[in-house]
This record gives sequence, structure tokens and C-alpha cells, in this order.
Amino acid sequence: MIESKLSLQKLPGTFLMWLILLNEFLVFAGLIVACALFRVREKDLFLSSAKHLNLQSGITATLFLLAGGYFAAEFIKYSEKKRSKRAVAGLVAAIGAGFLFLHHKWQDLGALSTQGFDFARDDFWLFYWGIMTFHFAHVLVAVGILLYILFAYLKNEKESEESSRFFASGVLFWHLCDVIWVMIFPLFFWRP
Repeated sequence: MIESKLSLQKLPGTFLMWLILLNEFLVFAGLIVACALFRVREKDLFLSSAKHLNLQSGITATLFLLAGGYFAAEFIKYSEKKRSKRAVAGLVAAIGAGFLFLHHKWQDLGALSTQGFDFARDDFWLFYWGIMTFHFAHVLVAVGILLYILFAYLKNEKESEESSRFFASGVLFWHLCDVIWVMIFPLFFWRP
């Protein structure tokens, strides 16, 4: 009989970051489930209000976030080498994608507000603005973390396990924003 050993690889990042990610994921999941139940209960209101959302804008935001996630992962892939140009390029591209998302979403929310679709209009817009601004704040924090990581990466004299775990933790926070958006996007932009 051949015995196979199950090896568990160490999770990237720190334990504290995984607790933060779990907490944030559960908060977002609660908001999304509440909004989904509202969508079922108030289908007509939800669908008539959602018609004012721009699908193209939602797709553009999705592409910015997913591109940022890809480039952040590229940073991790190449960050083992000190001051690797590919690692720096990946991190700068991820930060750039984050800024593009923030600018795009800011413009989108501003346009909706100008048209009178603010959080006080009805329950749909209360959910939309609440979830979108909460996610926006998370992306803003994620971009700040990536900027901090960029300066830390360029400053470090030598790579250590501690700095690798720190870098991975920051990138994990970015990926949380990706995962949350992938749950938000169909909730608001998918229409049967």
C-alpha cells in the first residue's frame, strides 16, 4: 500500500490579515445577501431603478479591478528578487489600475448623483450607494497599501520571509476587493 502524505502549504500573508479578510468578507456578504433579498422582494422597483445603471461602466470597473489583481499577482511572482523591474512594473501597474478604478467609479457616482439618483431616492439607491461607497473605500485603502508596499519593496536591502508575508498580505487585501466586486457586479448589473 502506497501512503501519500498530504502537505499543507503555508498560506500567503499573515494570520491577522486572514482574520481581517474574513471579517470584511462576512460584512460584505451580509450586505449583498440583504440586497439580494430586497431584489427578490421588490423586483419591480429593483429592476426599474437598475435600468439607470450603465452596464458598460460596470464592465469597465470590472476590467480595472481584475487587471489590478493580475498585476498585483505578478508583483508577488517576481518580488523574490530584490528590486526586480518586473515586480516593480507589476506593482505600479496594479496601483495604476486601482487609481483608474477609483477615478472611474467617482465619475460614475457623480453622474448618478447629478441625475438625482442618490442614496435618499429609494431603497434600491440606498443599497447601491451603501455597497458602492463601502467598496470604494476598500479599494482606496488597497491602493494605499500597495503604494506603501512599493516604497517598502524599493527600500528593503534584502528579501526576508517577514517582508514576503507583508507583501502577500497587502496583495491579499487587493484580491478581497476583486472578489467582492465579482459578487457586487451581477447583483446590480445583471438583468434577467
